[in-house]
Amino acid sequence: MIPKQHEMDSIVKQIYEAMASKDYLNSTLLVLLGDHGMNDAGNHGGSAPGETSPALVFIAPKLKSISTGYGTPALFQDDFQYYSTVEQSDIAPTLGGLLGFPVPRNNLGAFISDFLPFWSNSKYSHVYDLGKTKIQLGNDRIQILLLNARQILSVITATFPSFEMAGPSQNCRESSDDMTELACEWRAITETLPAPADKDQDCEAWLLSITRVISPASGCPPS
Repeated sequence: MIPKQHEMDSIVKQIYEAMASKDYLNSTLLVLLGDHGMNDAGNHGGSAPGETSPALVFIAPKLKSISTGYGTPALFQDDFQYYSTVEQSDIAPTLGGLLGFPVPRNNLGAFISDFLPFWSNSKYSHVYDLGKTKIQLGNDRIQILLLNARQILSVITATFPSFEMAGPSQNCRESSDDMTELACEWRAITETLPAPADKDQDCEAWLLSITRVISPASGCPPS
């Protein structure tokens, strides 16, 4: 295995060096991942951590500016939880955000928040129709997260026709069932979105409170 891993390392290195040295490849994104891992005997198909935790790496010259500088090689972990863990379903919305295409209609994954710093605070303003609410956004990061949430919402409303986007958002924690709580959460998102012209709105706090798992992103949408 070791010689084969070194061989593949050299191939990945050649691809990246070509991407970094050729102007026409500067926007290329290389995603290196496995569909499964393996156990100590070289087999897969079971439920052991080594078999169900394949590696995933996003490689691109443009992503170097947001690299957190993870140390390599990583020390061995029995549970194979290195650096950070994402769900397989998160890959599709992340590729969509990075490459600029829509998330597949029935996908339930979330955009990997580590990539949010790649976008500037604002590039343009756009009006989105969110069912009962129309909002105008100028923050690229918020747009990506909101479009991802809207796509997941469409799956929920198709699966649960009784889902209603109503209810007092301030009482979400007291909701009696998951559907009511989810409806309240969505209303809280649409009601608290920072306005493009509101420079006093704390967008970092808003993003952190809404996603609950991401690091604060910088910058409110300018007017």
